[in-house]
Amino acid sequence: MNFKTSLCIGCGVIGVCVSGCDDMLSGNNYKRAEAKQVNKVSRGIIRTKRLVKIQRHAGTGSGAGLGAAGGALSGALIGNAVSSGTKGQIIGGAVGALAGSLAGSAIQNRNVDGFEYIIDLDEGGSIAITQGKTPELSVGQRVNVLSNNSGARVVPDSSNVF
Repeated sequence: MNFKTSLCIGCGVIGVCVSGCDDMLSGNNYKRAEAKQVNKVSRGIIRTKRLVKIQRHAGTGSGAGLGAAGGALSGALIGNAVSSGTKGQIIGGAVGALAGSLAGSAIQNRNVDGFEYIIDLDEGGSIAITQGKTPELSVGQRVNVLSNNSGARVVPDSSNVF
């Protein structure tokens, strides 16, 4: 296998591994355990909105593991192409695993943009909820606040009930 082919395969492996670091902070994304759960629904109007940074994770986790696996495989492929033999594979795999682990951890731990919404509830009172950027909602927009024991999310109110 030539160097260009090995490099392309290696980059593809890293891309697949990194894409596993999905952002679950959006109001549109649900974890499997959240499906089929009853949520209290409160209606309201967004009074204010501001851009905030949300920390995804603290410490190492699946990002480091996925990065290490992808980096090791990619490094071994590239190492084999550069120095056809076991020694090249081992050195390339080790260097790739270290680099992939560091990159995966950095991607997993990066801050993401989100919004803090302050909502005046129809039932009285106000609440503040912070979530990812999707769906992006506007000041003055009618929304539903879905809440249960594990958290809350804000989604557009698509009903005609005012």
